[in-house]
Amino acid sequence: MNRKEISEKLNKTYKSMISSDFDSVVHKIKNKKGVLLDMNEKESKSMRGLVVSLLAVCILCVGVLVIDKTKQDNNVFATINFDVNPSIEIKINKSSEVIDYSSYNEDGTKILDNMDLKGVKLDVATNAIIGSLYKNGYITSENNSILISVFNEDNSHVELDGIVSEIDEYLNNNNINSSVISQEVKLNDQLKETASKYNVSLGKVKLINRLIEVNPLYNFDDLVKLNTNELNLLINDSKNNVVDVKTYGDASTKKYIGESKALDVVYKHAKVNEKDVSNLEINMDYDDGVMVYDIEFYYNKLEYDYEINALNGNIVDYEHDKEVNVSVKPESSDKKNYISKVDARDIALKRAGVTKVNDYEIEFEYQAGVAVYEIDFETTTKSYEIIMNALTGEIIYYDVENEEDDDMDVGKVPSQNDNKTTYISKSKAKSIALNDAGVSKYYDYEIETDTVNGVRVYEISFETSTKEYEYTINAKTGKIINREVENVEEDD
Repeated sequence: MNRKEISEKLNKTYKSMISSDFDSVVHKIKNKKGVLLDMNEKESKSMRGLVVSLLAVCILCVGVLVIDKTKQDNNVFATINFDVNPSIEIKINKSSEVIDYSSYNEDGTKILDNMDLKGVKLDVATNAIIGSLYKNGYITSENNSILISVFNEDNSHVELDGIVSEIDEYLNNNNINSSVISQEVKLNDQLKETASKYNVSLGKVKLINRLIEVNPLYNFDDLVKLNTNELNLLINDSKNNVVDVKTYGDASTKKYIGESKALDVVYKHAKVNEKDVSNLEINMDYDDGVMVYDIEFYYNKLEYDYEINALNGNIVDYEHDKEVNVSVKPESSDKKNYISKVDARDIALKRAGVTKVNDYEIEFEYQAGVAVYEIDFETTTKSYEIIMNALTGEIIYYDVENEEDDDMDVGKVPSQNDNKTTYISKSKAKSIALNDAGVSKYYDYEIETDTVNGVRVYEISFETSTKEYEYTINAKTGKIINREVENVEEDD
């Protein structure tokens, strides 16, 4: 409320008092009702003047308070992000008064429409923002999660309990069980650049980065599309272990089919008996634009892996591996704090004794229940393949091939006096074959170099749960020379 609005309200109140309450009092006095006062017309006017004077003083005092707001402390003590899908930022001073606020997207602008938060206390601003989010349908019983990110200045500290309490109280009064994620964040240039690139809040960028650190299966481009409730489900899933983030209350799963129905879909499709299933794991996950239930189990010496659309129960992907040693159980979910891809790269390059490489690739996958990184890279003379335990960094498999033995200069740019042919890398050939086959999950992958009719080629073979693939690819041009696909024979 600005100064003009305050003045108008007080003036309205004054007129009401003079024209209504005051005349009523006089009328009652004349009729001997209430307290008997001896008041003549002159005194009546004096009383009226006293009321006017008192109200004038009130208006003056309020005016002074309004003017004093312009002299408030405008030094930023902390910056706070509110994220649901709309993203809003407010800045406060040491007195917890709002000195500035803004939105990161159009939805956030809609939430702040017609609000004047400058000068108000943090708890009042929080209540106003949450109220607008609720009334505009961004917070519901199906999407009940709010991310609160605090960026402190000069190692200062903002107590988050009060903010969480305000949110919880408001939403509980509107029959919504809230789930609040809170995190304290230190600003850096990379954080700012990423937030600007994707037009999202700094808090959301930091939360996504924390999730990727513990689960390299994810990538930023996918996760940035999720709303806060979906991210909340991922960071609190048993397979992830996001540190330095607190969650109050559970993220809503009301719009999903539930684990029980997802299992029914899987068992019916796989034609298995539930009582004979072992090592069952079910997690909430995200893949190819949708939230999914990731379901893994062993049955009759086979490993089964399903992804079920969490919204409608459709099968997104599935795989039945060949016979496996069921005594090798997947790692305990509470231990899955994987080393980062950056650390894995450093370990691999140190083991190879190189610093500059070409065609570097790293993939995260499970092999016999163990989480591993598959790392491939090349130098001008050698090709490296490394399989590393994603938890410990231990190198499980290490292979080096001398490219010169095959008279193949992979990735080399010839000079004017150099007549040697430049060949594509093995990893490039692998990518060509997999893209052509349209698959991402496979096993028994092999690649060899050969000469066919005087042409250097890569011979590639691999399998999925239903098909066997063989490719012959021109090592110079990357053109597919031959392709064979056969259905995998199912055991009776």
